[in-house]
Amino acid sequence: MNLSFVYKKTSKFIIICILITTIIKYNNVFAEEYNSANDKLVGNYILMDNEIYSIAHYNNAKSEIGFNTIIILNSYFPKSTMTVIPAPMSQIMIEDVKNLNNKLASQSEYAYKMKKQVEGTNIKIIDVCDTFKKHKDEYLYFKYDHHWQSLGAYYAYKDFCKENNLQCDDINVYRKKVLSKNYRGGAFKNVITEDQSIKGMSDVFTVYIASVSNAMKIYDNSGNAISSGAPCINENGNEYWRVFISGDNPYTEITANNGKKRTALVIKDSFGCAFVPYLVSNYDEIYVVDPRFSTFDIVEKMKDKIIDDIIVVCANYTFGQDVFIAGMLKILNIN
Repeated sequence: MNLSFVYKKTSKFIIICILITTIIKYNNVFAEEYNSANDKLVGNYILMDNEIYSIAHYNNAKSEIGFNTIIILNSYFPKSTMTVIPAPMSQIMIEDVKNLNNKLASQSEYAYKMKKQVEGTNIKIIDVCDTFKKHKDEYLYFKYDHHWQSLGAYYAYKDFCKENNLQCDDINVYRKKVLSKNYRGGAFKNVITEDQSIKGMSDVFTVYIASVSNAMKIYDNSGNAISSGAPCINENGNEYWRVFISGDNPYTEITANNGKKRTALVIKDSFGCAFVPYLVSNYDEIYVVDPRFSTFDIVEKMKDKIIDDIIVVCANYTFGQDVFIAGMLKILNIN
């Protein structure tokens, strides 16, 4: 269902009615239940060979609503190019090796569903699944957290640049730094309570840092600056995932000294944290919004800014999460 025209011709009330109708009409689950006697299933994780892999899980109805909010956002910025990157879950690293691809939800099919829903708009959907499969022997995801590593985010960024004819430096151009050799994220903490076999396991946490100087200003929902001047990768920090753009915040502005004179608006969840720092090579102004924590009107916030590109980068399951949908409706001022 294409809603790219809705905001121009209907009231907010009618938009809400359409979204509710979507829930009623398409209330089915897209993801197949994973079930195997050979591997351990703990929550939304597969525990295999003492490593944790996140399972892709979706709900068609809620995902379609999430996609529709993206279409509406795109219609509010008709002069901007929009690119959506649905980040795959780490199950992609083992699907072919372990012959699990017929037991797990297809993440490429999910991206395809998104592409079909945005037909008739100028929105680009980038399916990075094939790219990740080509690099499955590399350290793209944490083994004990559900996020991608900085390297995984780089390959998504590389595909983004290719799609939009932007320059992308080779990964070797970036300064590589190991922040920790004993990192344990949320997946570890969730699984260890039910399975002690991963006790003592941990990740090597590596970041890739661009040479472009940059600085952030972080704001709360009232427009008050809560932090200013730090670079978008705090390599001296010890807050782990928050080393990327200080983690999840309502609104962040990043300025970069690259001379490109381009601007980007980024809509993100936590996966976007590791992605955004690469953009300092292409944009001298980057505006970052996390709708899960934002309550302001995004059109009002951006009214005095020229936005060349809108980039939506989230875990693929995020588009169907209640917190994401509710956040998008808030920043779109649909309530």
